[in-house]
Amino acid sequence: MKLPTLLTILLLTGGRSVALEFPKPVENAKAGDLTTAKTNLQAGPATLGTLTVPENWDQPAKLIHLPVVVLHSPAEKSKEPIFIFHGGPGLSNLQTQHDYAWAREKHDVVLLGYRGVDGSVSLAMPEVNALLKRISDPLSTAGLKELAAGLDGAAARLESTGVNCAAYNLDAVVADVEAARKALGYQKIGVSGGSYGGAVACYYCLSFPQAVERCALIEAAFPWTLGVTEPAEVDATLRRVSREWRTKPENVARSEDILQDLTGVLAALPREHNGVLIDPGTLRLITFMALYTKPQTEMVLQAVVAAKRGDYTNLAQVDRLWPTVVDLFNWGDLCLKTFSSQAGPSRDFVAEMSPSDSIIGSPLTLLGWGCRQFSSLRTKPLNHLQMQSIPVPTLLVYGSEEAAVSPRRQLRFFPQGRLEVLGNLGHMDVWEQANRLQKAFFDQ
Repeated sequence: MKLPTLLTILLLTGGRSVALEFPKPVENAKAGDLTTAKTNLQAGPATLGTLTVPENWDQPAKLIHLPVVVLHSPAEKSKEPIFIFHGGPGLSNLQTQHDYAWAREKHDVVLLGYRGVDGSVSLAMPEVNALLKRISDPLSTAGLKELAAGLDGAAARLESTGVNCAAYNLDAVVADVEAARKALGYQKIGVSGGSYGGAVACYYCLSFPQAVERCALIEAAFPWTLGVTEPAEVDATLRRVSREWRTKPENVARSEDILQDLTGVLAALPREHNGVLIDPGTLRLITFMALYTKPQTEMVLQAVVAAKRGDYTNLAQVDRLWPTVVDLFNWGDLCLKTFSSQAGPSRDFVAEMSPSDSIIGSPLTLLGWGCRQFSSLRTKPLNHLQMQSIPVPTLLVYGSEEAAVSPRRQLRFFPQGRLEVLGNLGHMDVWEQANRLQKAFFDQ
């Protein structure tokens, strides 16, 4: 396994954006004002804009500014524009490294910067980044408590500078989208969202259905369960991976039962190998995230096979990726938007995300919502706290049957919805096929 290869995949998963120079807002800009400038990007002619919105939509005294990118279609008469929402939270939505050719043939593409990440206010918490790199086993109860204390301290620092942390939730994000739609002069728009971006698209349809022509949800999270993947779903994914492993004789020759070997390796994991520390918590987290793509999954499984034979070199290299993964994210944005997605009494995520009969549990959910159990972070619950019927033509695309379990249950809320399950694909493997489906769907 080559470390740079896995590192490259993880960086692509994080979605690095291209640096752009946006116009300054006009003097004395008011909420809803949009300053624009024409330019050319790699994808073609574009408009860059700066949108002025309230930080708190309920008390619109303080204003913030968000970047907007419009990639223009070459079509002489284009159809409704498509607002595209990328994954996160904690990641940029200005992913202009993509050309969006599937959409731009007949539609303008609009990328609105996510508040808290892309705009004039950043919720970055370098203290939390440093803690995540330093804590020994961040998935332990002690590690989660230390992380929660660091998160609360970082939020207090942001509040002391005048940032209203509770104003950065999905209600505010979709209000920003509606302000952008109006400022750009669009009567109706299409919305397309992947992963967390799917939650944004779904919640926008719920909040402003009259403004939506069509909606595509790709491997979408739902707004009320951000960051929650049940251990049963992780186990089902790993069992599917194990079945695929056994289809190749050369794999079976290396490991007859890759899941048993994975469990055994993690249980007997040394804390260091050749002077390099190996952290059991961060290794579980990386193993879970590796399931997002087939190449990542293969690399981790091959490292497990080597570790079974006593060579932990590759697992130690995988563990060393953790600091790079940590720095992909704006942790203030990630936590505030995630934690505002559920209201009422919390589940006991610390207990529920690491059941004794699970293969690896649900590490990322344990990190986020387990930390939440010990945090006093102030968040604002969403206006819509449960799923309601969304009267918008909707395409839902998921890569595997295990990922589609929850969407199948939610399908009844999409009276004009269609669910497509592509097969045995990871969370990030779906896009080539999904974009073909999206093109046909939006071009109708």
